[in-house]
Amino acid sequence: MNHSLQQNLNRRILTATALFALLASAISGWLAFNEARELQDNLLRQAAALVDSHTINSAQTFPRSEPRAYPEDMLVLQSLGATNLGTSANSLPIPVELNDGLYTLNLNDIGWRVLIVTQQNNDKLPAQRFAISQQTEARDEVAWTSSLHTLLPVLLLVPILMGIVTYAIKQSIQPISDLAQELDERDESNLELLPKHSIPTELAPFIESINRLLKRLKRAIELQRRFVADAAHELRTPVTGLSLLADNLARATTMTEIQERLIPLQAGLQRTQQLVVQLLDFARLQSEASAKNQPINLQDIVQEVIAELYPFAEHKSIDLGMLRNESLQVMGTKTSLRTLTHNAIDNALRYTPNHGKVDVSLYALDGFAILEIEDTGCGIPVEDITHVFEAFYRVGVNTELGTGLGLAITQEIANRLGGKIYLENRPEGGLRFRYIQGLYLNTKINYPACV
Repeated sequence: MNHSLQQNLNRRILTATALFALLASAISGWLAFNEARELQDNLLRQAAALVDSHTINSAQTFPRSEPRAYPEDMLVLQSLGATNLGTSANSLPIPVELNDGLYTLNLNDIGWRVLIVTQQNNDKLPAQRFAISQQTEARDEVAWTSSLHTLLPVLLLVPILMGIVTYAIKQSIQPISDLAQELDERDESNLELLPKHSIPTELAPFIESINRLLKRLKRAIELQRRFVADAAHELRTPVTGLSLLADNLARATTMTEIQERLIPLQAGLQRTQQLVVQLLDFARLQSEASAKNQPINLQDIVQEVIAELYPFAEHKSIDLGMLRNESLQVMGTKTSLRTLTHNAIDNALRYTPNHGKVDVSLYALDGFAILEIEDTGCGIPVEDITHVFEAFYRVGVNTELGTGLGLAITQEIANRLGGKIYLENRPEGGLRFRYIQGLYLNTKINYPACV
């Protein structure tokens, strides 16, 4: 199948033009042919009018002579029946019983167009009937000549019209070709918007869609570059620290010194491991960008995550439990929902002091599934709440080990699932994390400003 817009337009428009031209030519030729015949019939009627006005008669038309052949384009006038003029040897064998009117007759193997009229004489002379005839071959030749004279100019103009149409289509498509050439000449760093001033109106929505895509692509590349730079910086710092700690460990001379210097090395390795795991989470999240969402039981995922993190809560003597535990289904993937839930509960446990409390609630409200996590930690300064979802951003007062990626990953997952995250400090102290997603929905939802 040919997918060229220009060739498709050329083929369809030129085909339609050719068909209409042929149809118009055929109709014009047919009309011209019949008009020519009508004119010739009128010529017979005019001759009949002369006969009726006594301008001519059979004696003036036919001298008595031997039979002869008539020229094809000659009008033949003869009387019908017994008259005082007699019967001419040149007369055509026209039946005398025919009524007045026009007839097409085959006489002596020759086609004739015959008009029969009755001459209205005065009282002194009786009425006479006359036939005015003309060979149909001559009439048809004249009619076809007239028809061709009408038909040929139209047929000759068709190629010219086709050339004009082809040129017009090519000129209309040319801005698209120019735009394609401009795009081909760009390098990968040039993501400027496409111009719209020379683009046909019908293609404007398509160009606007491409420009919106370029904006999103430009933003995604900028975020990716920033993320790579931040990740390299974040990795360089612990790796440099690990290198120094390893050097210190190598210079230790006693078992006591080795054990003392091994503790910060293990902590550094743990932080590096956590950073690598979260970077892999980001990579996994990108690979799931086109994954098909399906109904997932959020209750099962929350219970699995709590069971996984429960030993960590016990280690810090934190009371981890569920206040509300409803069975809810939302649209998403198991990996993304598990990562979101794990990061949210893990953050609450990390930033809650020993002997604190973390409450998890899962419930439905007005068609929404709500995952709520409340802790008794230090909360987040108001000026930092709008920045904590940025990659590698960490609150200045934090003393806990972290990478600054947890909430960034969580926010990215929420955006992909069509959900919404709210953070607010509790009046009694601590932070409330709330994730809201429509039940059984996989469409964009207009969430309230606060819940």
